[in-house]
Amino acid sequence: MSNDFSQSKSGFKRMFIVALTALKGLCTGQSEESKTQAITPINAHNVVVSKTSFDSHDSYAVIQSNGSFLSALEREHFREDELSQDALRCYYADYYCGQIHNGGFSQFAYNTKWNATKIRYVREGLKAIGAHQHLQLFEESADILDRFTPAQRERYFDSEYFGENAERDLLGKFDDTFYKLEKTEDIVELNNKWLRSLPNLTVITIKEMQAEIDRRVAAMPNRERRVAEALAKEPRYKKLIRALCTKVGRQFDQITAGDPSYQYQGRSIIAWHFLTKNGNHCYMVDVGGAAIMFDGDTDKEIVRMDAPESL
Repeated sequence: MSNDFSQSKSGFKRMFIVALTALKGLCTGQSEESKTQAITPINAHNVVVSKTSFDSHDSYAVIQSNGSFLSALEREHFREDELSQDALRCYYADYYCGQIHNGGFSQFAYNTKWNATKIRYVREGLKAIGAHQHLQLFEESADILDRFTPAQRERYFDSEYFGENAERDLLGKFDDTFYKLEKTEDIVELNNKWLRSLPNLTVITIKEMQAEIDRRVAAMPNRERRVAEALAKEPRYKKLIRALCTKVGRQFDQITAGDPSYQYQGRSIIAWHFLTKNGNHCYMVDVGGAAIMFDGDTDKEIVRMDAPESL
């Protein structure tokens, strides 16, 4: 539901491959039975995961499946108040953990822009799964940000993040403590056990998950207005990706991640990774007045177009 920045290219690729596998599974229904009868509508308060993930011995599988279902609903323009609150608590506890592993507390704060709703869900999520020491550590890190002056906050959230960044360095004070704490309080294990224990957990096939998404979309009375509003508010990089896809006759599906460590002609820039409707992995860079689309598997350029700053 949120773009994940990485501080190392290898770390980014590991994270991206895991996320891409889950997203492709939800889109195609691969690895699950294809013959499924229509299902009874599921209460929006229920947490929904796939049977494959529930039967898996991998502790992260059900957490990932929950996140994939939520992301699919978000792409259809459902608001967070229309989604399962337990599902969101699971998701944001996992998102927080992933961001710390990827780039530390400073990255988490930077990517969320300290959005009040997201921060509330992280706190609720850590408390719900029983990660009490992690919650205490979160509050200690949050206290550093709370002591920033308005000028410091503005400077940090408007910064390029990398390079010299005094605010970023201050926010990383407890990162090492986080890693040590994980040895005795593992967020993934706690999240997995909590999710499986929920009385409102619904376990269905991936095809049934897609059918439930389609049912909810069909029942949305103001969908056209929501879609129009969302398109108008899209950031520059997403508009460029849509335009590139249109140029080559492909249908854009979703952004999967942003990699700020991508090297283009000797400089680090953000590469925006995304999927097309047929499941192809591509990425886009916006540099030197041009938007360039690459194949995610071969790194070959697919197409480019003019992209002036005024766009």
